[in-house]
Order: sequence, then C-alpha cells, then structure tokens
Amino acid sequence: MSSISCSVRGCHNNWIKRRQQLKQQCFEHKVEMQECCGAAYNLHPPPKDEEHLRLWLKALNLKRPPKRPYVCSFHFVDGKPTDEHPYPEKWLGYDAPVKKPRRVLKRLPPDSGTSGGASNAVENCEDEDDIPTHCDGETQWEDLSVNDHSYSSKLLLQPKPSTSDKGTQCIEQVPLYITLLRNDNLSQLYTGLSLDAFKSVAEHLTKVYSGSFHLHPWDQLLMTLMKLRLNLLQGDLAERFSVSQTIISKIISCWIDLMEDNMRCYIPWLPRETIQATMPQSFKEHYPKTTCVIDCSETP
Repeated sequence: MSSISCSVRGCHNNWIKRRQQLKQQCFEHKVEMQECCGAAYNLHPPPKDEEHLRLWLKALNLKRPPKRPYVCSFHFVDGKPTDEHPYPEKWLGYDAPVKKPRRVLKRLPPDSGTSGGASNAVENCEDEDDIPTHCDGETQWEDLSVNDHSYSSKLLLQPKPSTSDKGTQCIEQVPLYITLLRNDNLSQLYTGLSLDAFKSVAEHLTKVYSGSFHLHPWDQLLMTLMKLRLNLLQGDLAERFSVSQTIISKIISCWIDLMEDNMRCYIPWLPRETIQATMPQSFKEHYPKTTCVIDCSETP
C-alpha cells in the first residue's frame, strides 16, 4: 500500500506523503490533521470495467501506464470519480484540446412571423458547461487541503483584465493570494509562513518593491515563496497565476534579490555568549584544535 503513487505525469502525490501529512498539526485546530480535517487527498484506483478503464487511460495519456494507474483527488472535478465526472480531467500534465461550443437548433413557434421553409428553425450556439482542461507538460499536483481547507478550482479561473473602448466595463483580476491564503493552515502549506507573517513580510517588501510586472506584488511574493517552499515547476506556477513561464522566471529572480537585500532583519544573530553556552560539549572540545587548510595552488 505504501508504494501507491498518482499516475498523472508531474504529480508526486503518494500514499507515504499522504500518511505523513495526516500526522502534521493543523494550524487552525491545533491538533493532528487526521483528527479534524483529514487527508489533503485520496488515491483512487482505476475502474475494473474494460471500457471505463480504456477511457481512464485515455485521459491520463501515458506512453507506459502502470498496471494499476491510481489517480489522486486533485485531478477530478469533484475531488473523486463521480457519475458526472468519472475520469481525471484536471491538471493532467499535457495540452488538452479546447472543446468547441455546440451548435443547437432552436425552433420558433409557427406564429412567430418568420417566413421561409426553414423559418421555424433558428440556429444558435451554446457553450459547453464543462470548463476545458488546459495544462502544460510540466504541470504538477495542486496542493489543496480538503473540507474547510479546500478551495474550488473555479476561484483560479478569475477573469483576466482587458482593455476596452469607452462605454465597455473593464473587469479586474482578483489577486490569487486573497483566494488561496484564506487561513493560517493554507498559508503555512503554500508559503511556510503563518498568514500574519506573510502579510508582515509582504507589507515590508512592497515598500521597497519597484518592479513593473503586471501581477499584484503580493501575488509575486506568493509565487516566489511557493517555489521555495514546494519547488513547483514553472509550468505549474504559470498555470496557476495565468502568466507565461518567462514571466514566472523573471518575477522569481527579481524577488529573490529583493528578499536577500531587505529581509536581513528577519534573521536573528544570537550573542556569542548564547552560542557558546548552547554549544555541544564535543564541539567545544574539538573545535579549538580544528585546522582548516585550503589548497589554492593551480592544478596543471
């Protein structure tokens, strides 16, 4: 059971990781996760029916699928296989074709005043209810916590800002940190900081930030901390923040330098007396006798 892993390319969720997460303390309820919020995800086995298994494997799109292609909860629309969405559809690690809208014929009543042989048939287009899945080849798992720690993927699909002519309303994009960091548990999960600590760091760095990137500065900090905390691939971050991988690389490089120059105040340096008082006895005995020799000669 401990060897079960998610079969989606780029996803590293497995049974061992799930078990370790259950033993972690919930930062909201101050008890172990298994006692309040449960596991962040489950690993669902493939269907036994041959036709359903074929469609399951088709959704995974793997060249060499394992014998038992388990899939974690993050890749299902409903968090698990359901009658409406029985197969993996989200963040599958490859480009899925965008579904075209259906063309639907609607018939008008005979007395509507329309003339012609085909007057009663009016062609109209309706968009598909399902949101098309679109991910790049480096998309990793999405770090979520279930129950009250979960958030809907629809929150990530905020409308992008657009320029328009006079008289057309412009829709602003909601910063991702607002929907993602809703409590201390999620903030700790994604950034390694409590929510108050994240806000304190963000306010401190925003005062000295002088970049011109389109994203909200706090989203840029969140992106950088997610990279440092979870080591997410650039393709994954690009999908989450709706920007290109090139922009992801530039933003992270910018904020790493910004954090290095302006976060020295967060690194405490203990007094020499405190360091000596807490130094292991064996280190006290051997440290004065230690000699470090560096060979600076050139080798042929």
